[in-house]
Amino acid sequence: MKTKLTINRCSLKQLLFAGLLPALIMMIASCGKDDGPGPDPGTGVPPNDSPGHISGMGEFGGALQGTPYVFPAGVSLVNDTLFGDNPTEDTVLASLGHGSYVDVHCLLYNSGPEVIWHVPGGLTFQCYDPEYQNGICAESNSVTLPAHDTVVVLIRAYCVNASKHPSGDYFKLGPVTNSASMSELVELLRNKAVPDGEGSAVQSGVWAISDYDGLSTSNRSDIAGMPDK
Repeated sequence: MKTKLTINRCSLKQLLFAGLLPALIMMIASCGKDDGPGPDPGTGVPPNDSPGHISGMGEFGGALQGTPYVFPAGVSLVNDTLFGDNPTEDTVLASLGHGSYVDVHCLLYNSGPEVIWHVPGGLTFQCYDPEYQNGICAESNSVTLPAHDTVVVLIRAYCVNASKHPSGDYFKLGPVTNSASMSELVELLRNKAVPDGEGSAVQSGVWAISDYDGLSTSNRSDIAGMPDK
């Protein structure tokens, strides 16, 4: 049985004096209005699942968000700072990735036996200078690190801030992104071998998510046409 709510002059006056009328007006005004998910109450950052609205990417601001990355047992960074240029006179052990805008040199020490370092798709790098681009490994890659040795590995990452300056001098290791939008791109690339010279197709997909409205049909077609691993 439905109950009809009736507000007569007397009850309206009572609401007014009770201070409840403003709340009633706000409730009526907001009825049926859906503003979508609000910001996280702890950080003020909206859920990072929306292209163009991902923390640390595009022009959205904030720090890169995700799951902290853990190196294999025995492997560690010699210095918490990662470098745009090779910080040593040693030869780069390996170059991973096909990005053109964010070069990250990782100085690594392996204290144990030879080990394969799997660099996961979605691993991010935050530039210390906010005027320069942050980076992401859109593809997953791996390299064998020699036993009991210090080596330099270059990661040619993809830019996640289209409007900023390319490749800064100093970075810190970021998390593995938890953005659903960017994780979808990582998954599309998981079993793909990006041919030399076709990194621009991946970069286009990264920017579609970090700065614009999401992957286009063309982005998906370009990735689907790449050879399998």
